[in-house]
Amino acid sequence: MPTSAPSTPWYLRLLELDVRSLALLRLTLGGLLLIDIVQRWSQWAVQDSELGVLPRAPLLKSVWNPAWFSLATVVSRPTEIHFVFGLLTLVAACLMLGWHTRWATFLAWVGLVSLHNRNPLVLDLGDAYFRMVLFWALFLPWGRLWSLDARAGRPDRSLLTAQAGADGLTLRSLLGLALLLQVALMAQSIATAPVALGQPPQQLPWTPVFQEPPGKSLTEA
Repeated sequence: MPTSAPSTPWYLRLLELDVRSLALLRLTLGGLLLIDIVQRWSQWAVQDSELGVLPRAPLLKSVWNPAWFSLATVVSRPTEIHFVFGLLTLVAACLMLGWHTRWATFLAWVGLVSLHNRNPLVLDLGDAYFRMVLFWALFLPWGRLWSLDARAGRPDRSLLTAQAGADGLTLRSLLGLALLLQVALMAQSIATAPVALGQPPQQLPWTPVFQEPPGKSLTEA
C-alpha cells in the first residue's frame, strides 16, 4: 500500500513563506516608495532645504539623536538635493522591477532612513513601519520571482532560508517569521496608541526662514 507523505510539523509551517507573496510585497513597497519619494521631492524646499521649516543647524542642535544617521544632512544646495532625490527615485524603480534587488533594497533603506532623519517633524507611524519592513526585507529573497534578476538568472539567496516545497515556491525562514511578527507588533501598537485630540501644535524652537502666506503654493511664491 502506498504510504502518505508525513505532514509538516506545525512549528515548521510557522516559518513558511510563499515566494509569490514576497514578490508581490516587493512590487507594492517599491511602487509606494517611488510615490513617496516623488511627493517628498515636490516639497523639497519646505522640508529638506536650508530655507525650509528645519534647517540643518536647528536639526543638529535641537532635534538630532546621536544614534541617527542621515546622508541628506551633508547636502544643502538645491542641485545637490535634486541629485539625491533623483538617485533615490532610480533606486526605488530598481527595487520595484527587481534589478539587483539586494543592493536596491539596501540603498532604498539607507536613503529612506536618511530622508526621515533629515526632517523627523513630518513623520508618522507609517514611515517607521516602512523603514522596518525594508530592513527585514534585506535578508529575504524577495527578488527571486517576478523580477529582472529572475529573468536574467541571477540567484537571490538569503540567510537562514531553506526551500520547503518541491515547486520552489515555498521557503522556510526565521527572518521571514521576524518580518511577520514585526508587522503584527506594529499593527498592535498603532491600534492601541493613544490619540491626543484637541492639543495645540508644538511651537518650533526657531523661526523658519521659508514662510508662505496661508493658502499660497510654492509655485506661486
